[in-house]
Amino acid sequence: MTALNGIEYTLTEEDMVIADDNGPIALAGVIGGMDSAVSETTTNVIWESATFDAVSVRLSAQRHGVRTDASTRYEKSLDPLLASFTVGRIYDYLEFLGKNIETTAIGSYLDAKQVNKPIINVTYDFINTKAGTVIPHEKVNAILTRLGFEFTMNNSELVIVVPSWRASKDISIKEDIAEEVIRVFGYDNIPLQALGANTGISSKNQLKSLKDTSLNFWKHQNWNEVYNYSFTNKSLDEYIGYDSMENSVGIQNAFNVEYTHMRRSLSVRLFDNIAKNCNIEDSLKFFEIGKVYTKENNYTETL
Repeated sequence: MTALNGIEYTLTEEDMVIADDNGPIALAGVIGGMDSAVSETTTNVIWESATFDAVSVRLSAQRHGVRTDASTRYEKSLDPLLASFTVGRIYDYLEFLGKNIETTAIGSYLDAKQVNKPIINVTYDFINTKAGTVIPHEKVNAILTRLGFEFTMNNSELVIVVPSWRASKDISIKEDIAEEVIRVFGYDNIPLQALGANTGISSKNQLKSLKDTSLNFWKHQNWNEVYNYSFTNKSLDEYIGYDSMENSVGIQNAFNVEYTHMRRSLSVRLFDNIAKNCNIEDSLKFFEIGKVYTKENNYTETL
């Protein structure tokens, strides 16, 4: 298909197209074709108002290396009901022009009943817990109504129908509902509360303190800190004294024969550092703080 930009694209079975009896006339949601382009001699125009699957549009645009205003919009999962709304606006605009333009409706493939409108169950208590304050039930109901959500009560739960314009990867879980209510309620209306504090020193903070102390000590001794890959291989492990790979964590999708396992000791790469730099400097002083990995302990931070 030759597109409007003059480039010919070889379409695949994965591409979604708009076609007539003679073949594709547009790469749907991405770019139109030259065969259906408007020229100075055009007298009849078919106006199409549609929405397309966002994932399909994105993949087609990437596959063919073409980025357009259309693909940028359709990749965002637009409201499918916008298509019929747009048709009405077009008729209004043509009427506004006041010219002798004859229009004929060809047909529609949109069934509003089939448009996905997720249903989410949430309680007032859940919303208030997330808010950290009590938002009156009447206020929650008013906010949801203003935002276009339809809802009914089922015992203590709100059964909420998400409107089509918010259902396209925007509102999908009850946390999204709580966020909407809190956003409109106003963050400034949530009272400030002091966070509970644990005065004890966690093991994570102790480890960080030890790391900082070690780091400062070695740097004051004029040692250089190095950062090595956490990967190793059987040959390197054998070189530093490991006679078995049984406790070593292997990499299933290793991209290089040099990186087939996770290191069990920092010495592996430090010896490699020495080998690669001994011809450059007479005196080498460097250290590393990092993680080592075994099947028993997952990983341990060491120096």
